[in-house]
Amino acid sequence: MSKRGDIHLPTLAILVVTGWCGMVISQRYLPKIADLWHARIYVLLLIIVLITMIAA
Repeated sequence: MSKRGDIHLPTLAILVVTGWCGMVISQRYLPKIADLWHARIYVLLLIIVLITMIAA
């Protein structure tokens, strides 16, 4: 049982590792994506987040 303010170390480790992997992947592949596609994908992701927030 965790108390308020405790840090769940396995979750922290997962967030750090996946964040690091995301930064490495984005540095390699995002410059190759055209600006128009990048803008469209960004808006699509925002819409998905909005729908998810409304549905939850």
